[in-house]
Amino acid sequence: MGHGYVLTEECGGRGRIGWESVRAVVPKSGEVTELTAGLRPWALDVVARERLGDGRYCAYLVELAADGTFDTYLALSFEDIIWFYEQEYVPATCQS
Repeated sequence: MGHGYVLTEECGGRGRIGWESVRAVVPKSGEVTELTAGLRPWALDVVARERLGDGRYCAYLVELAADGTFDTYLALSFEDIIWFYEQEYVPATCQS
């Protein structure tokens, strides 16, 4: 099995009625620690470059099966991104 980055967008509300729409899947090779470190920068780059709209995006480091399928439930790493007005939203209490 190889690894891959997956970017999803939360759609349809929150909780049980919501779902995720897959925006990007990119096979990756390397050590899990290196891939984990690159996950958030990759996701932010995709959202900005593709000019995706405001919303909640989730980036996952997953194991890719030979046929390219994956399961985000079993992700090796996860990043949650709130995108608002063409930039990442970071609450004032989290800024240094």
